[in-house]
Amino acid sequence: MKFRYAVFFMLIALAFASCQKNTVSSIPSISLQYFGPLNGSDTLISKTDTCLLRFTLADGDADLGNPLPGPPYDIYIDDMRYDSAGFVGYFFPAIDQGIEDPKNGIQGTCEFFYYPSVLGLAPTLTPRNGVDTVYLKIYIQDRAGHHSDTITTRRIVLLP
Repeated sequence: MKFRYAVFFMLIALAFASCQKNTVSSIPSISLQYFGPLNGSDTLISKTDTCLLRFTLADGDADLGNPLPGPPYDIYIDDMRYDSAGFVGYFFPAIDQGIEDPKNGIQGTCEFFYYPSVLGLAPTLTPRNGVDTVYLKIYIQDRAGHHSDTITTRRIVLLP
């Protein structure tokens, strides 16, 4: 009799162990990996340097990628030098629907390259001592309308 109970208990334990829950939230999350110049400088960037923004993302139900033409967009970035501009929307590249799995979620890395013409000195601002500083605020939104937390980059000094 004890053997039956032991077998029954082991089968129940095996059933629970085989159930894997998705531990990633259905609300998307992002984490800043890097924001800075590609030239290896710590905080200074000249008008000829390219800047890289890299962040990781995760979404537990894998519903990233809003339909074109939007809004809503997938990625929202705010250049904090401009008070009135607000967040500008961007789309993820096409995500293969074959990897969208609500049970396992989706994770990835997103990179933006800011070329000098985009990240140059703000024409409407009067920089102090001939330099300007820039930092960004970023969040993502999934198809269900869930917003991730907003991340803030460090400040980069832009040289004339």
